[in-house]
Amino acid sequence: MLILIVLIASLDAFAISFAYAANKTVIPLKHIFIINTIGSMILSVSFFLGFFITVPALVQSFLLIALGIYKIYESRKKAEVHNQISFKMAIFLALALSIDNALLGISLEASPIAIFLLSFTIGPIFMYIGQILGGKLAKIDLNLSWLGGLLLIILAFI
Repeated sequence: MLILIVLIASLDAFAISFAYAANKTVIPLKHIFIINTIGSMILSVSFFLGFFITVPALVQSFLLIALGIYKIYESRKKAEVHNQISFKMAIFLALALSIDNALLGISLEASPIAIFLLSFTIGPIFMYIGQILGGKLAKIDLNLSWLGGLLLIILAFI
């Protein structure tokens, strides 16, 4: 289940890097690691808080469904593009991608260390793959960010 949670959390980063690459905008490797370090830390802290904040199962399910619907809604928005993202934009992206992941972490209980390690490992891989595919498929307008929302809704019923 931890891997599924991290995969869901990483789909947004994949979609963002895909969208940037499809518009011929590069996310430098150091910015990929900045984005994923911040995101992994926020996700881990939220899971740590999840141990102290008891959330009833019905509320957890509601949060996951609401978050899934929000992710699907947000997937309709287009990313702002430039030739290469700046350090400030990398920080902004990290925080923006982490807001919904923080809610995800608080609503579920898991080891913060395991989540950090998985997220820090899987996140950059997803972003790198997103850039490769986005660059190769630059002519196709494909937005996969809705998939994370759908998976969250499914996770609410598991």
